[in-house]
Amino acid sequence: MPMHSYVRFPAMTTDKPEPSMEDIAREFPGWHCWTGIAGIRYGSLARSSPPIVVRGEDSRDLLDQIRGVEGQRDAYGRLPPGLVLRLR
Repeated sequence: MPMHSYVRFPAMTTDKPEPSMEDIAREFPGWHCWTGIAGIRYGSLARSSPPIVVRGEDSRDLLDQIRGVEGQRDAYGRLPPGLVLRLR
């Protein structure tokens, strides 16, 4: 028996197609989304002060970033004061 035992994991795949920018806009109507230079996807929360802007390498990454921000809302739907987003 070998000293080391390796476990093989299946490749991380998903049956879901990558969301389109229209899919993101339907799920989060308060966000303005666009594709910038070099295909980077951006989203900005409308009427936020200070502005809240997230970015992603693709549509799925952008959707995850928006969900991360939206997941920080309190019971009244407010985002925490002084929300600081670190752009990657």
